[in-house]
Amino acid sequence: MTISNASRMQLNVAVDEQYFDRVKKGTAVEVVVPTHGLRPIPARITSVDFVFEPRRLSNAAPGLYDIHEPPGPHQMHLQVEVHDPNANAKPLQPGSIGYVIFPFEP
Repeated sequence: MTISNASRMQLNVAVDEQYFDRVKKGTAVEVVVPTHGLRPIPARITSVDFVFEPRRLSNAAPGLYDIHEPPGPHQMHLQVEVHDPNANAKPLQPGSIGYVIFPFEP
């Protein structure tokens, strides 16, 4: 399979609900993909889905009193478009793992 335009890729990102008022369509962010190097790649939020869903913690298991416990943290999903002008030198690979740097403090 050949990617026709490796300089533009979409990322799906889950963000904690506490940031919902800071995340807006069009916000400039940076993406780091360790297999691509540690250089931040410019990106932009293209879509925000304000439907919150429970965030499953990796060590969470249903407890004996699960229905009596307060709800845990929730998350929403974003789409981020990466535009990498240097993609011809080392193209981004589908399925790569990376992280997004947002322009605000946690």
